[in-house]
Order: sequence, then structure tokens, then C-alpha cells
Amino acid sequence: MANYADAPIFENHNDYYTQKTSWALIKDLVMNKGYNRIYEPCLLNSNEQSKTFLEELGFEVYGSKTHNFLTDSMPEEFDCIITNPPFEAVRSFNNRENNLKYKIIKKIFDSEKPFVIIMNSTNLFSRWFKELAGDKDFQVVFPSKKLQYDKYEEGGENRINQTGSCSFNSVFLTYKIVDKNIFL
Repeated sequence: MANYADAPIFENHNDYYTQKTSWALIKDLVMNKGYNRIYEPCLLNSNEQSKTFLEELGFEVYGSKTHNFLTDSMPEEFDCIITNPPFEAVRSFNNRENNLKYKIIKKIFDSEKPFVIIMNSTNLFSRWFKELAGDKDFQVVFPSKKLQYDKYEEGGENRINQTGSCSFNSVFLTYKIVDKNIFL
């Protein structure tokens, strides 16, 4: 998914957290649709930073670090899914169904619920993504600069100080949120 030569630790774990400034970019797009009750499915074993930031931005957030999106039922009442799935690369199309990111994004697509997914822009050009997207009418929100992520030691407890910027460009993949691609 990322440029692993620039960020070799991406191969080791998935403990990268979205900064509040990134979630703030999509706040109005989501709230203008009347979506206030958010399901954040990728909090399992995390420090729940995304949940905290989304709540600070005015959303009511469902999800917790003990809820397993892949095995537990989704909450009954929520308006929209907002998440940043694990960074784990889908390295093999033939082995994609064993990949955590693939399984999460597939379940989100299959839910038919409105969503916003932060993802590396290069995923949009992959064979596995084309298979999942099919003829789904999704739109992309392109940030005007690279999104930055907070990196933590595995388990999300201790933040790792970083220098420089993220080595890849992220986009917000949306479904039933906006009517056209948007450049922020």
C-alpha cells in the first residue's frame, strides 16, 4: 500500500492513527447529509484516538476497542461508517481474502451503508479494489495536501515521534456521501 522503502515499519504493524485535522476535512460533508451517528469499525485493540477525535468534532460514535468488526454484528442504529482501515498491504490478489484490510473494506462495501474510508490513493488502481468496487457508485474526496498519521508502538499505547511527512497520498473514498469527486 505505502512506499515501504520510505516507511519500512508499515510491514510490522497497523498502529497508525488518523489525526483530528484529517477527520475535520470531511466533517461538513458528512454532517451536511444529516449523518451524525457514526460507526467506526476499526477500533479493535486500539487507543480509540479516532473515536475521541470524531466525538470532539460533534459526532455520536459507535464502536470500541473490544468490538471486532469482522466477527461481531454492526450496531443497529447508525447513519454512516467512517474509518481508516489497517495499513496492511494486499500483496497478492490470489491471497487477498486472507488480508485484514481487504476483509474490512469488503464488509464495508457489502453493508450498503454510506461510508467514508481513508485509504492510500494507489489502492484505487489495484486489481483487488476494482473487484470490490464493481459497479458501486463511489466518489473520491482528494485532500489538498498529504494526510499525516500518528504512529504508535503495537497496541497503540506509546506514540513514536516522527520526522518528515507521510510517504504516500491518501484520499477519502465515499459512498452515499457526496454526489461527485471533490478536491479540497
